[in-house]
Amino acid sequence: MSEKGKLRLANDLTHLELSVTPLIPEGIKEVGISYQWLRTFRHFIFKDLTGVASLKTLPELNSLPLIIISHVLIGKGPKDMIFPNQLTNWSYQKYVQWLDEHSDTESLQLIKMSLDSYAKTINKKGEKEFSYLYPLLLGILPKSN
Repeated sequence: MSEKGKLRLANDLTHLELSVTPLIPEGIKEVGISYQWLRTFRHFIFKDLTGVASLKTLPELNSLPLIIISHVLIGKGPKDMIFPNQLTNWSYQKYVQWLDEHSDTESLQLIKMSLDSYAKTINKKGEKEFSYLYPLLLGILPKSN
């Protein structure tokens, strides 16, 4: 995502927060985990992860669902690192519906398939290095049995 895209998204999230606030007499913080995710996500999209050895040290890892973190990182990745809906040739709508109907474990397995596809593409091209995001993503995914 470009800097302009990040700024636009952060602005939209701020407007969402400000628009919803008057509708909740107890205060926006009473919304709970969704509010925490919104605030954390807004900051996470700007985080520079170059030079980070492991995402397990980041506080966002404990604050956001892994599927959200995975999508943000794939979005920051090179063009060969594709989203699962591109791998499966699904529309955004079908992909979101699929995510709603499946468990986190299944969703993360689809992320892993997308990363496997990326690795195959890089190897097929004969390139020597993966994006710095590739091992970070692999490091947060649950280990397969």
